[in-house]
Amino acid sequence: MSDFSQSFRLDGRVALVTGGAGTIGRSLCDGLAGAGATVICAARHVDKCEAVAAGIRDRGGAALALRLDLADPASIDDAISEARQRLGGVDILVNNAISQFPGHVERYSVEDWAASMAVDGTGFFKITQSCLNLMLERGRGNIITIASILGVVAAEAGLYSRGLDGFRPSYFFTK
Repeated sequence: MSDFSQSFRLDGRVALVTGGAGTIGRSLCDGLAGAGATVICAARHVDKCEAVAAGIRDRGGAALALRLDLADPASIDDAISEARQRLGGVDILVNNAISQFPGHVERYSVEDWAASMAVDGTGFFKITQSCLNLMLERGRGNIITIASILGVVAAEAGLYSRGLDGFRPSYFFTK
């Protein structure tokens, strides 16, 4: 039987995970590091990112924590600049971050919607475009975007322990 594990190695690659300190992001960072990638754990709370990165380093992997606020174009520019300066760029972008503005649609304000779109729309576009430009310079790269079935079908409130109160209308739209 052939060992395909070497086919999936990411040695020499740099992977940036947005929302890297969250539940899914942490697992993505760990998995990418386990495959040999140097991981950039990026999120608004750099202390939480550093905890993820330190865990990876403690297990012998390579990881960097960066502050990244997708609602702030300057924060995106700073993170990309630091990734380029410290690691030579980005080979893999994992778009995992999502805004957290809970509320029912009938109580959701236009301001809530705009704040959500600043992250889930404009921020998503800017980080993707910025990383794509780095990838084009390097002549290689992959972009992975985490989606949800909730972008396609209606949610069944009974399947969620907290009901749908924790979801926001923008979540379904952007997913």
